[in-house]
Amino acid sequence: MSRPNFQNLQVYQLSEKLADEIWNVVQDWDFFAKDTVGKQIVRSALGQILRKEKEDTTIKTIDVLSKLREVR
Repeated sequence: MSRPNFQNLQVYQLSEKLADEIWNVVQDWDFFAKDTVGKQIVRSALGQILRKEKEDTTIKTIDVLSKLREVR
């Protein structure tokens, strides 16, 4: 089974929209403020993407195991 492109994940798309909205607010801030907030947003978005991917994988694994149990 092929893995989906992460850019197609809804959580990725929502994170990207949120980052764009935040950028619109902070774009006129000084470098330090943008750099600090920007790094926090990236870490947060990546964390959300990884958690969502892990949850999806866990759910798929449970589904497969349940179906295998039914076949027995």
